[in-house]
Amino acid sequence: MVNSEDIRGYLKSEPFEPFEIRLCNGRVYTIEHPEFMALSPDGRTVASYTDDSRLVAAAIQHINSIEKLNRPNAA
Repeated sequence: MVNSEDIRGYLKSEPFEPFEIRLCNGRVYTIEHPEFMALSPDGRTVASYTDDSRLVAAAIQHINSIEKLNRPNAA
Protein backbone atom coordinates (compact mmCIF):
# COMPACT_ATOMS: atom_id res chain seq x y z
CA MET A 1 0.00 0.00 0.00
CA VAL A 2 1.29 3.45 -0.96
CA ASN A 3 1.61 6.05 1.78
CA SER A 4 2.60 9.72 2.00
CA GLU A 5 6.22 8.87 2.88
CA ASP A 6 6.52 6.80 -0.31
CA ILE A 7 5.37 9.78 -2.34
CA ARG A 8 7.69 12.18 -0.52
CA GLY A 9 10.56 9.83 -1.31
CA TYR A 10 9.80 9.90 -5.03
CA LEU A 11 9.37 13.69 -5.04
CA LYS A 12 12.62 14.33 -3.15
CA SER A 13 14.83 11.83 -4.97
CA GLU A 14 18.13 13.25 -6.24
CA PRO A 15 18.30 13.38 -9.12
CA PHE A 16 14.57 13.45 -9.65
CA GLU A 17 13.23 10.66 -11.86
CA PRO A 18 9.78 10.99 -13.48
CA PHE A 19 7.23 8.48 -12.23
CA GLU A 20 3.64 7.37 -12.68
CA ILE A 21 0.95 6.95 -10.09
CA ARG A 22 -1.67 4.33 -10.83
CA LEU A 23 -5.09 4.70 -9.22
CA CYS A 24 -7.54 1.96 -8.34
CA ASN A 25 -9.93 3.24 -11.05
CA GLY A 26 -7.29 2.52 -13.71
CA ARG A 27 -6.20 6.09 -14.31
CA VAL A 28 -2.48 6.76 -14.61
CA TYR A 29 -0.82 10.13 -14.05
CA THR A 30 2.75 10.92 -14.99
CA ILE A 31 4.77 13.19 -12.73
CA GLU A 32 7.46 14.78 -14.89
CA HIS A 33 8.84 17.22 -12.30
CA PRO A 34 8.59 17.40 -8.49
CA GLU A 35 6.97 20.83 -8.64
CA PHE A 36 4.08 19.36 -10.65
CA MET A 37 2.76 17.41 -7.65
CA ALA A 38 1.78 18.51 -4.16
CA LEU A 39 1.01 16.51 -1.04
CA SER A 40 -1.65 17.85 1.33
CA PRO A 41 -0.50 18.90 4.81
CA ASP A 42 -2.34 15.96 6.39
CA GLY A 43 -0.70 13.52 3.94
CA ARG A 44 -4.00 12.10 2.70
CA THR A 45 -4.28 13.68 -0.74
CA VAL A 46 -2.07 14.45 -3.72
CA ALA A 47 -2.70 16.97 -6.46
CA SER A 48 -0.98 17.12 -9.83
CA TYR A 49 -1.15 18.86 -13.17
CA THR A 50 -1.79 16.68 -16.21
CA ASP A 51 -0.18 17.05 -19.64
CA ASP A 52 -3.12 19.20 -20.75
CA SER A 53 -2.78 21.47 -17.67
CA ARG A 54 -5.77 20.12 -15.75
CA LEU A 55 -5.41 19.93 -11.99
CA VAL A 56 -6.36 16.52 -10.59
CA ALA A 57 -6.45 15.32 -7.01
CA ALA A 58 -6.56 11.83 -5.53
CA ALA A 59 -6.77 10.38 -2.08
CA ILE A 60 -3.59 8.45 -1.32
CA GLN A 61 -5.71 5.46 -0.30
CA HIS A 62 -6.76 5.22 -3.98
CA ILE A 63 -3.19 4.94 -5.31
CA ASN A 64 -2.42 1.33 -6.19
CA SER A 65 1.18 1.79 -7.22
CA ILE A 66 3.99 4.17 -8.07
CA GLU A 67 6.43 3.30 -10.84
CA LYS A 68 9.53 5.11 -12.02
CA LEU A 69 9.68 5.74 -15.74
CA ASN A 70 12.77 3.94 -16.93
CA ARG A 71 13.93 6.54 -19.39
CA PRO A 72 17.50 6.63 -20.62
CA ASN A 73 19.52 9.51 -19.20
CA ALA A 74 20.24 12.37 -21.54
CA ALA A 75 23.93 12.60 -22.40
